[in-house]
Amino acid sequence: MKLLALCRWMLVAGLCVSLPLKAQTDWQPKADIASAFLLSVNGQTRWQKAATQRLPPASLTKLLAALIIIENPKLDAWVKVSKKASQQDGTKINAPAGEAFPAAYLLGAMLMKSANDACMALVEWDAGSEAAFLEKMHAKVKQFGLKNTNFTNPCGFDDAQHYSSAQDLLKIAQMANAQPKIKVWAEMPTYTLLSKTKKAYMLTNSNMLLGRVAGVDGLKTGFTQKAGKCLIAHGKNNNKEVFLVLLNAPDRWWSADELMNRALQAND
Repeated sequence: MKLLALCRWMLVAGLCVSLPLKAQTDWQPKADIASAFLLSVNGQTRWQKAATQRLPPASLTKLLAALIIIENPKLDAWVKVSKKASQQDGTKINAPAGEAFPAAYLLGAMLMKSANDACMALVEWDAGSEAAFLEKMHAKVKQFGLKNTNFTNPCGFDDAQHYSSAQDLLKIAQMANAQPKIKVWAEMPTYTLLSKTKKAYMLTNSNMLLGRVAGVDGLKTGFTQKAGKCLIAHGKNNNKEVFLVLLNAPDRWWSADELMNRALQAND
């Protein structure tokens, strides 16, 4: 027990490489690991709790925004950070208003670091305004048949009417993971982003499972005070593909480590 407790602390600190767990076909995750969770293996649900419950998704919202942004044919264009974008709350690259970056690389900052200033800069560039971009998001929600999703902002800030479900987020994740322009950033551990003025911005992927759980190669993290710690993880092992959605998971990394390991190593 002491060894497990030590490893748990080290995982949260980013120091522990996951140890293989013996697959148990009758094993079930504890219900209290998250307010809602869903794990699928090759498209089939393995474990779930409250998968259709409407909950705040924090920055998992950005995956749907990314699906819209990559449809823009001018991802090589320079995008200027507006005053509004530079003043966004939460995680940022802290670029000043007026600084410019290639759109494709701001997408990396949005996905890897979950930077809200990068998110808003792309939103305004793509649609002209946040309101216009939200119309695109609402259209995608309808197109994808997401019955338990409503987004009131593109970056994932808390709002009473901003919600999704583990089931809907799994659908978004599956579509996002199939897009190389998203996938390349979701699986990248670090990157140095250069602005038009050649200033360097260091990006570190917020997904602590990368490089620590064998087979895991994405996908997106999220956190707000209302949403709690959220995660969408993706992994592949031989002929097995696993997606995990966690909403409001207090021990996010420990829980995800165990679930992804068990799912990827199971002999089925």
